[in-house]
Amino acid sequence: KATLTFPTAGTYTISATRQGTINATDLVPPLCTVGVTSSSSSNPGKTITVYFTLRGLNSGSGNEETWISRKTVSNITEGATVADIIIKALEGTGYTQRGAQDGYISSVTTPGGFKLSEMHNGMPNSGWLYKVNSKLPTVGMDSHNVKDGDHVLLYFTKDYTKDPDAGSISGKVEEKPLVSSEVEVATVVKGGIAVASIDTGKIKDALDKLVKSSDTVSVAEVKVQVKGTAKTSTVEVEIKADAIKAITSAKNVQLTIESTIATLTFDAKSLAGITKGVADNSTIKFVGESVDTSKLDSENRKIVGDSPVFDLSVIIGDTMIHNFNGTVTVFLPFTPTAGTDPKTLTVYYLDDNKTPVPMENARYDAQRKGFVFTTTHFSLFFIAAVSVEWANPFADVKENDWFYDAVKYANINNKMTGTEADKFSPNAPMTRAMLITVLYRSEGEPAVTAANPFTDVAGGQWYTNAGIWAYENGIVAGYGDGLFGTNDNITREQLVTILSNYAHKKGLNVSQTTDLSAYKDTAEISSWALDAMKWARAQGLMQGRSTTTLAPKGTATRAEVATILMRYMENFMK
Repeated sequence: KATLTFPTAGTYTISATRQGTINATDLVPPLCTVGVTSSSSSNPGKTITVYFTLRGLNSGSGNEETWISRKTVSNITEGATVADIIIKALEGTGYTQRGAQDGYISSVTTPGGFKLSEMHNGMPNSGWLYKVNSKLPTVGMDSHNVKDGDHVLLYFTKDYTKDPDAGSISGKVEEKPLVSSEVEVATVVKGGIAVASIDTGKIKDALDKLVKSSDTVSVAEVKVQVKGTAKTSTVEVEIKADAIKAITSAKNVQLTIESTIATLTFDAKSLAGITKGVADNSTIKFVGESVDTSKLDSENRKIVGDSPVFDLSVIIGDTMIHNFNGTVTVFLPFTPTAGTDPKTLTVYYLDDNKTPVPMENARYDAQRKGFVFTTTHFSLFFIAAVSVEWANPFADVKENDWFYDAVKYANINNKMTGTEADKFSPNAPMTRAMLITVLYRSEGEPAVTAANPFTDVAGGQWYTNAGIWAYENGIVAGYGDGLFGTNDNITREQLVTILSNYAHKKGLNVSQTTDLSAYKDTAEISSWALDAMKWARAQGLMQGRSTTTLAPKGTATRAEVATILMRYMENFMK
């Protein structure tokens, strides 16, 4: 017998030799390999949601095509790698892969049997690469950890040497800083449009400042900052073609146009495509508009509904440029409504048939407060809910169950996870710690600064920060004497009281009330919960256990909590 201690998590090979002097012939082949995982975690049990897209080639034409579009991969343990995401995302799809566990995928086989491998059809530089949030990491996929809300793209490249992000087929790139040279320009409002005309000399002066650094950076940019656009819904930036051509002729330089409507970053290839065959003195207009949906035709208005809509375009004379040879990175400022998780939203564009198509690489940037995506064309873009096909992981949740839609909502939106990988336990009680953790997660798990007020909320647990946050924000007060009742089952009156406090914390109106006299057990409602109970019934958040009973002190089941949360988030929080 032997006790083995491993310094870190990883994979180790165990071999054996004879005792005594060791000769080459004495070596014994490896007995086995073991995978060692860390037993400690800063937040054990925490799960995250990640999105996955698979893009390969058409087996017939050889053209690039999307095989799996923005699939939601939920119930992933925090700290998972890209390799873990790919393996889980492909489960049950019919697609198989080879190599993810080793950090580099050599082939993917479709459900129809088409195997797409590196050096496909004799192309020496072809193979599989991956990106996370539109960026190609510098490590193998088995070493890159994902975060909640990340978007993983696994894609096949015909020639990695022509992929601007790929330094090698394994995805190793040398990261260098981005250097900006800024040009500020004021606008003049003409017919309700904020128009900014950029002097060619300012562009060339900005380029001159970048010349010395162009060899030491991966990319440099001329950033045009448009001022005075806050009160207009349309911004038009005019730049002469010769200024754009000067940027394309420089080394590793891109153009960024920043305004309150949108921020657009054009790579050199897209700028070259825009100016191809255009006279130097021609004016190129870059237009961004926050669209008033009432001005859309009825068909488009029906599609976008109440969604924020953006119309982006490049115009030369009377010609509108729709497609680019290169790529444009777009940032659309957007703040979700109260209670809406931005991970449940994405950016769509309308194609020529007015069909909404999701931007596969769109992601929400919480720091900048807006959506970021890359595109090869401009169109009418809008922000709306992600169309998600939920792969129900719970054996105890069936489609004909009254709580099915609520569990689906809570699971997709990362409000509630299962008690086990394949069990939701709908009829099991919900604890007080579970509920505040759900609300804390809905807020994006903000940092906590206050001291822990509860003696029964242990440090370093999955619910610790949630308990401190809930107390700090007046959402829970506890039982008194420093007790929160962490593992106590939450009652129905406690549930609606905490939700009422949460709504009040977010500045929402909780004064609505209704008559509860139809229920025979209203006398059982605690005085501190009466207003919250009237509010919850007035909002339709809580129904009675029967036509004549509210069961205020009854334990709230996980299915009931999921249902009330869905009603709360979808109806009251809008």
